[in-house]
Amino acid sequence: MPIEIISPMNNTSTELPTVLVTGTVTPGASVAVNGVLVEVSPDGSWSVRIALDEGLNTIRAHAWDSGGSENNTTVEVTFNNPAVDLRLELADTLDEINATQEELSWTQDYLEEALADLADTMAELDDTRAHLDENASVLSEALAEMDAMRAEAEGLRAELESTEAGLAEAQADIGALRAELEATNGDLAATEVSAGTARARADEAAGAAGAATLVGVLGMLIGGAGVGMGFRAGRRGIGRDDDRPEGTK
Repeated sequence: MPIEIISPMNNTSTELPTVLVTGTVTPGASVAVNGVLVEVSPDGSWSVRIALDEGLNTIRAHAWDSGGSENNTTVEVTFNNPAVDLRLELADTLDEINATQEELSWTQDYLEEALADLADTMAELDDTRAHLDENASVLSEALAEMDAMRAEAEGLRAELESTEAGLAEAQADIGALRAELEATNGDLAATEVSAGTARARADEAAGAAGAATLVGVLGMLIGGAGVGMGFRAGRRGIGRDDDRPEGTK
């Protein structure tokens, strides 16, 4: 009594957890697949869905009739459970996620340190800017003081130049006065010589008339010397008036 498994073919693979087993048998015979009794059609065809275990599965169809005849046939089907690959992929993905989380944690720590360093740098920059502003203020004050000292020095220089000019003028006046004094001393010496000569002549004169004449001569000589000194003093006064500014004459 023949029995045949039409589907699935022997040595096939599937990713489904069940498989539909179909076949034929002599009409009127009974069929059991992996111990499960199967309904046989009048034409001898039959079908049944069988659950598969993960990996290699042997599907065995057993047929028998009322006369005691029986027969068996088998096919092998491999169940490749996609959940296994999915679990492997999931495990790999979880490993990648864990590695990525570790990298993210490290990156976050590094970023926090960088932000802290940046905050410190900004604080140092603020301090440096404050010092620069303070130094700029001090420098401005120092420059202002230098300008004031320069202006004061210019004023002192002008006063010194004016004093030097006045000193030179005073020295010139002293020189002129010394010259006039020397001239006056010369006039006095000449007057004394003339007076001595006149006195000698007066001694030679006789009597009271001679004495009167001597007094007259002396008076004339002294008067002449006074006139000469007055003339020189007038000349000196005129010269100084000419040197003074117009508003002070």
